[in-house]
Parts: sequence; C-alpha cells; structure tokens
Amino acid sequence: MTSLGVSTCLLLWCLCVNKIYCLSVSSQEMTSYRWKVRLFLFNVSCCLAAAYFFRRHNKYCETGVYTLFAFFEYLVVFSNMAFHMTAFWDFGSKEVIVATPPEDKRY
Repeated sequence: MTSLGVSTCLLLWCLCVNKIYCLSVSSQEMTSYRWKVRLFLFNVSCCLAAAYFFRRHNKYCETGVYTLFAFFEYLVVFSNMAFHMTAFWDFGSKEVIVATPPEDKRY
C-alpha cells in the first residue's frame, strides 16, 4: 500500500472514531473527544502540507523543500501516535486480564 493510501486510511479511521465519540457524555470521554478532534485536524493539515511540499519538490526540485516534506511527514506520524494515546482516557479505569481457564490446563 502506498503512503497516500495509508494516510487516507488513517484519516478515515480518525474521522470514524471522532464521529463515534461525538456521542460521549462523561467529562473524561469529552476530554478524549476534544483531543481526538484537535489531533485529527492537526493530522489533516500536516498531511496536506506534506502533500504540497512533496509535489513542489517533484515539480521544481527546490533546495530544502524535501526537508519540509519530511518534517511534515514526521508530524503526521507523531500526531497519529498522539491520537491513539488518547486511549488513556478511554480505558484508564479498565483492566485487561489474560488467563487460561483451569480446565484447559494440561499438567
């Protein structure tokens, strides 16, 4: 899958999650929702900036433009990680336990 395809899938995923969290009611969920929206908008703007600089680099081959593209590409990655780190607010009070039922154990 190309970088453009991955970015498109990421943005669609973020948009879907934001639509689902729009229905939240608790204050902790609203905090998560607000951060998700902010990070989504930041991610979209960074994707657009990266696409602009990539096209500009390929068309004119200007000095330093590819560096700007790489910078915005890193911001896309970091904002994606930050978007998924909001799971702290979503699952902060939950515990995950992985166990095997006693009857399935073989000694």
